[in-house]
Amino acid sequence: MPPRRSITPVCLATLGLALGLCGCDAGFYPDQNLFVPLEVLARSDEAVVRLYTAPVPLIGLVDVHTWFVVKRAEARQFDRWESWAVVIPPEGFIIKNREEPEGDLAGFGGVRVLAELRGPAATPIIDFLETRAEEYPCVSVYVVLGPNSNTWTQWVLDQVGWPVELPPTAIGKDAACP
Repeated sequence: MPPRRSITPVCLATLGLALGLCGCDAGFYPDQNLFVPLEVLARSDEAVVRLYTAPVPLIGLVDVHTWFVVKRAEARQFDRWESWAVVIPPEGFIIKNREEPEGDLAGFGGVRVLAELRGPAATPIIDFLETRAEEYPCVSVYVVLGPNSNTWTQWVLDQVGWPVELPPTAIGKDAACP
């Protein structure tokens, strides 16, 4: 039996670079002009959930970071929920409002909305993030290739039943907890 080979970071980076350069994730992003600015939504009485992506600095063709931005119907401000590579007590790697809702990563740009729910359909996801986000099985683990922010985002999507597919450049989306 031949020896089992694992994917090395170099192989993964090469694959991600190839996906990024060929535009293989371009079809995952809806027309950004379809989304109302957050400033307008802040004045509405609708609950809102958005899923965002942004390129990771220096390796943006290879990897994106994902996060949720939410607003309850009666609220006027948005909260940003994400898994972050730095532990901030007491949440661990699950962070609320570390960055601005549409803030990119280190000025790298490229923030895009991947999906959005508005109205009553958004409320169960907001409830889940506010009450169960820290039940994530890898809450104390963060590894560059996963489990990472994309693993957490995929876990949330799976838990709430929101059928959004993360782009191929969302490295770690399919990672398992050790």
